Amino acid sequence: MPDCRSYVGYRGALQGEGAHTVWVGDVLIQVQATGTDTYEINRNLVLTDGARADSVPNLEIETGEVAGAGHASATGRFDDEQLFYLMARVSRRARRASSSCAASSRS
Repeated sequence: MPDCRSYVGYRGALQGEGAHTVWVGDVLIQVQATGTDTYEINRNLVLTDGARADSVPNLEIETGEVAGAGHASATGRFDDEQLFYLMARVSRRARRASSSCAASSRS
């Protein structure tokens, strides 16, 4: 089918020894799919040592008449400063939620 549009995003977060994900992004643009515009993206956040994310992007384009075709992949982890900031925010929200629950149960 000509003039197709597609944007697909995958996101993952891995935690724990042996946690593993494999993303295989297969995009096939056939001869009759002229004017196609497609993009796939894969983002993974590795939260602990021992977790692993593998990405295998693949584009197969059978026509020279595409509007666009692309893919991207990134895997990373928080650095110490980012982790400190995140934990501080989570902790504050948990304390607020806890005190709100306690206050409403006393009413």
